[in-house]
Amino acid sequence: MRLFLFMMLLLFSGKLVAQETRIAFGSCANQKDSLFIFDTLQKHHPETFIFLGDNVYLDNQNKDTICLKYDSLAHKSAFQRLKATTPILATWDDHDYGLNDAGKELPIKELSKIVFLDFFGEAACSNRWKHEGIYDVRYIKQDGLTIQILLLDTRTFRDSLTHFNGGPVPRDTLNYWPEYSPNTSISSELLGEAQWVWLETQLMMPADVRIVCSSIQFAHSFNGYESWNNFPFERKRFVDLITCTQASGVVFISGDVHLGEISKSEIDAGYPLYDITSSGLSMKWHAPTYNLNRIAGPVMQNNFGLLTVKRQNNIPTLQFQLIDVNNESQAELSIPITDLQFK
Repeated sequence: MRLFLFMMLLLFSGKLVAQETRIAFGSCANQKDSLFIFDTLQKHHPETFIFLGDNVYLDNQNKDTICLKYDSLAHKSAFQRLKATTPILATWDDHDYGLNDAGKELPIKELSKIVFLDFFGEAACSNRWKHEGIYDVRYIKQDGLTIQILLLDTRTFRDSLTHFNGGPVPRDTLNYWPEYSPNTSISSELLGEAQWVWLETQLMMPADVRIVCSSIQFAHSFNGYESWNNFPFERKRFVDLITCTQASGVVFISGDVHLGEISKSEIDAGYPLYDITSSGLSMKWHAPTYNLNRIAGPVMQNNFGLLTVKRQNNIPTLQFQLIDVNNESQAELSIPITDLQFK
C-alpha cells in the first residue's frame, strides 16, 4: 500500500509522467468541403496545429471575394472546434497566396498578407507585420528540449517558374505530363535575400529540433511539378547553410501535392534530410508522383501529419505519422534526434 501511494504521489507530481509533445500539420483544405478531418486530428490532442499552405482556395484577386472565402472557412463547424481547442500556426502556399503557382509577380500579395494575418489572429506586435512576406519562427520547450518551428514563405520572393523543357528526367520516365523544369540561373530566387539572412540567424540559435515548414516539397526527387527542385541553387544554398551553421535537428514538413509521403535525401548535408509531406486535408490527387527518395507512402487518402517528440530508452526521438480521416496511420517514421546531428 505504501509503495502504491508513493507511486501515485510521483505520478501526480509529474515525475513519472511520460513527457511528449504532439504537433499536427497539414495542407490543402478547401473551404467548400466539410473538413471533418479536423475532428479526427483533435483526438490526438496536439499542442499546436500547423497549416502548411492552401489553407483556403482563393485563386482570386478581388478583396471582397477573398474575404468571403476566408469567411467560409471560419464558419465551418470542424474548423471552429479546432480553433477553440488547439493553437494554430500557419504559412501559405499558392492558392491562399492568391493564384495557382504564383510568385513575387502577384500584384495583390500585400492584400493577401493582410487578410491572411488578420484571419489567423497575428498579434499587432508580431514581426510578420514589420517585414515583407510572412516568414516567422516559434519555439516549444518540452522536457529539456527546445523545438524551433521555422515558418517559411515560399511565395512572396519567388522568381517565375521554368516550363518543362525536357530535363532533368525524361517525360517518358515520369509517365505523366510534367509542368516545370529547374531554373538553371544562378541568380534565381525562391526565398529572397532578406529571408535568407533571417534564416541563417535562426539556424544559429540553440535548438534540439528544427521543424522547417515549407509549403512545397524539399527532399523528394525531381518530378516535374512545383518544388524546391525547380530552384536547384536555392536548394543547395539551404543545404550549405545547414552545413555552415552546423544546425542540428533539421527536418522538413511540407504540403501542396494532394498526397502524403515521406522522403529521405542522404547525399546533401552532414546527416540525412527528411521531408514529411502531408496533403491534403480535403483535396486528393489521382495518382502517385515520381519520387525516388520516397521511403513511406504514397498516402492517397485525405490525411494530416502528426509529430510526436518523446524519449525512447532515454533518447529524444521524433515520431512522424500520416493519419487518414478514419484515424488510421498510413505511413510512419521514427528518427532518434542523434541521427540528425553532425558526426
